[in-house]
Amino acid sequence: MLCWESSWESQSTKRYGVGGAWLGSRRQEWELPHLNAPAASLRRITMTADEQAADMPSPSQTLVLYDGVCGLCNRLVAFLLRHDRNDQFRFAPLQSPMAQTLLQRYDLDPKDFDSVVVIADFGQPGERALTRSAAALLSLDRVGGIWRLAGVGKLIPHPLRETLYKFIARHRYQVFGKHDVCPLPKAEDRGKFLSF
Repeated sequence: MLCWESSWESQSTKRYGVGGAWLGSRRQEWELPHLNAPAASLRRITMTADEQAADMPSPSQTLVLYDGVCGLCNRLVAFLLRHDRNDQFRFAPLQSPMAQTLLQRYDLDPKDFDSVVVIADFGQPGERALTRSAAALLSLDRVGGIWRLAGVGKLIPHPLRETLYKFIARHRYQVFGKHDVCPLPKAEDRGKFLSF
């Protein structure tokens, strides 16, 4: 499986090394300034106890980590790009080294490509990670407009939402297809992809 590979530059001088199976024997370094925050300020949220935090609108950027070879996930990214009127969404495939670093930082399984992960308030002190149905609902809420009506999904009990999400994730390749490589974004959208 081949996916985008490039460095993500920032103002930070602190670097976090990334290596492993995806990169093979090479070792790259990626600069992630917001990871210098104290661990206590970074939280993983799955819409259970911290459901209220996911409801707060934010002018900050929202980073969407998605399965780069999944047809459904790429359609979700295309939808968010099309409806991103406030230029708030940024994207990175889960297979990218930058996403792998973020997953490890939030104690998420870096080999689990069945979950979309949203880093809300990306780069801000209140940055937090949401997974699965919570990530999807927050994304639709941040799109705004009529798509906020999807928020009624929060009325569905969390275990039922997660079961539905896992069912769709398990069958997504059969229904929506699977790419051999991560598709390249259009030239006008490339600035929104942090790992390209």
